[in-house]
Amino acid sequence: MKNLFLIACTMLVLGSCQKTIDEVVASPTGKILPEATAPSSSSIENLGHVFTGTNVSWKLHPLDANNQPLFTNAPGQQGGHSLLMIDNGDVDGNTPITALKFVSVNFQNFTSKVIPVRKADGSAVTYSMGRIVRYIFGMDKKFYLATEGSPAGGGHLIQYDPNTQTAIDLGKPFKKNGYYLDIFSLNVGTDGALFAGSFGGDGEVMTLRYKDGVMDVNSTPLDNTSRYVVHVSGDSRYTYAVCGKNNWFLYAIDRTNGEKKLLMSHAGSSAPIELSTNTDAAYAQTGPTHYKLTGFTATSLGAYNRPASNRVYHVPYQLGDKSCPSVYWDGIDKKLHYKLSSGANGTIDVDDIEEDVYPTSIMMAANNRIYIGGGKQGSLATYTSGIGFQKLGRTSMEVYTMAANPNTAAGVNNIFVAGYPKGTLLQYNPTQNWTADATGFYSANGGFATTSTNPKQLAMFQNADGAGVNGSMVIVGMVHTTNGYVITGGNNDRITASSGRELSMGSYKNGLVRNIWRAEFANYEFQSITLNKDGKTAIIGAKPKSGTATKLFKYDPETNSVTDVYDLQLWGEVDYKIQSLTNDLLVGYCDHSLFIYDLVSKKIISRQDLTPGERIFTMGINPLNNEVFVTHMYRLATNFRIIKYKYNLDDKSNIGAQSTVVTELQDKDLNERSKPCNMLFAPIGASGISDLYISGLNSLYRLKV
Repeated sequence: MKNLFLIACTMLVLGSCQKTIDEVVASPTGKILPEATAPSSSSIENLGHVFTGTNVSWKLHPLDANNQPLFTNAPGQQGGHSLLMIDNGDVDGNTPITALKFVSVNFQNFTSKVIPVRKADGSAVTYSMGRIVRYIFGMDKKFYLATEGSPAGGGHLIQYDPNTQTAIDLGKPFKKNGYYLDIFSLNVGTDGALFAGSFGGDGEVMTLRYKDGVMDVNSTPLDNTSRYVVHVSGDSRYTYAVCGKNNWFLYAIDRTNGEKKLLMSHAGSSAPIELSTNTDAAYAQTGPTHYKLTGFTATSLGAYNRPASNRVYHVPYQLGDKSCPSVYWDGIDKKLHYKLSSGANGTIDVDDIEEDVYPTSIMMAANNRIYIGGGKQGSLATYTSGIGFQKLGRTSMEVYTMAANPNTAAGVNNIFVAGYPKGTLLQYNPTQNWTADATGFYSANGGFATTSTNPKQLAMFQNADGAGVNGSMVIVGMVHTTNGYVITGGNNDRITASSGRELSMGSYKNGLVRNIWRAEFANYEFQSITLNKDGKTAIIGAKPKSGTATKLFKYDPETNSVTDVYDLQLWGEVDYKIQSLTNDLLVGYCDHSLFIYDLVSKKIISRQDLTPGERIFTMGINPLNNEVFVTHMYRLATNFRIIKYKYNLDDKSNIGAQSTVVTELQDKDLNERSKPCNMLFAPIGASGISDLYISGLNSLYRLKV
């Protein structure tokens, strides 16, 4: 799913740092009165890191990848249980920038061991080997990883032996014209050998066979059009490879002489060809028909007839084996929680793994403090002036949005938290201790939060109406109305019910979830949400799956209906955000432009452009005077500038925007993978003065306004 942090622009605009404010800001519909305020970064305060943790992959079972843990036999034994995990180290986006390591947790003596990957000469690997894309247990009872995207280019093939607890980098097998290709596919053959296929540019499709320490690479491209080998298999003489996916080609290669034959092909992407390995032969399948592959011959079994032989695969423990422990990896505290089949439970510390700093994400103000989310960690923390950070705990989901009652007369506010999966909605009571934790990993609901914990689980929006197409699988935005409704916006990811993601919205009050569905939602994805100035309705922004015809929907939770629809004609890349400025006006940004949208005339009535390439990443409104602040990329991918816009809202036909460069923000972590994602004005204690907080980077930043 679903990384919410904005991707950095990689192209720098030459000379942008010499632009004056007059050159940077322009308005086709309103007046710009730039102030000659020199930028200064002295007012920006780095409040420090909030979230740290580890990047460990622990659901590695090849028969249910990313969902189930992988248990191997204890070292040197034919039985016993060891859990296999992978420490990905420090990760830049999805790609490790340090060498991955294997982690074995032994349930015979309840200890853990970190196993570094070594080169052929026995020295430890210190370079990044890229991100893991495939893994499989070979018939030689060794575990194989395939990677792509290594910093030096190409994918590595890595072998781990659970019996000896050793790992070897077998190298980058695919090379063409002086550079290396990634690895896309892995499989075992009927002869017990390991087969793999490449991923590169047009015409860069190769295969390999590995057995008993011998790697046989067929570097002759299979064809001149395909980019990757989607499926691969083989036997003692032949390799079978499927190239796709725009067009599908099944090849057989005779490894004794290099002869190649096209066995099957389909034009277009709607008729894929898959391969499987059975005990008697490799089989191809397209539609309802299986074909037995014997050399250069593909023999049809007839529609809907399956091979009579069993699949070829090896795993030490099958899925659902009740003798295996139940486990949960706590990547923040570096502990493995377990429950044995006997009922005994406990934790095992795992040391010597890499610690990483996670970016801050969502942010809101309530109860005289700042609440901050840890994104995919599912963590929450607070920041209070004079006290600093206080970590609250973790939830059972990926946290993407928070909300609280905007009615200040409500007293201490409960905090509503939502995200992924299944559009989960939680409620946190700040007057009580945090009680949801990892010790409930083996409970029936599969998560930490229950109806009796704090935070407690209120509802799941996914398919709440039982119709199969309604409800958010992931809630990305949420607001709380003054009359007690929680309004959510996000996407329904159930591709069985719609063609990919589609816009979804709904509400929660007093235990009842109500979703709304309109046919046009299928053509849009969620973009933004803002509470109307009336405090009782919301404007939900969406972007089309193609084109620039963006939409705004006014949603009323009382009637569970869309009461108005607005066309929002934007430009370039249509990722955008909106906030309510007045009863009739929205302020928003798209790419490098800030705009004012009038809900009455249903059109953009003011637009201010920065220099192309100076993408705006986030926006905040000072509630005391309606001044609009934006953060945009400036000199470098880790350097940002903050500009303040003061609008003259007395005359809609001639809105003027007075602009001021407030300061520059240089990310102290120099982390190009994280970008600002929220700006929030919040008061300091009883002073009534609001500071501006910026999240999305590894550190939380504060600007004294």
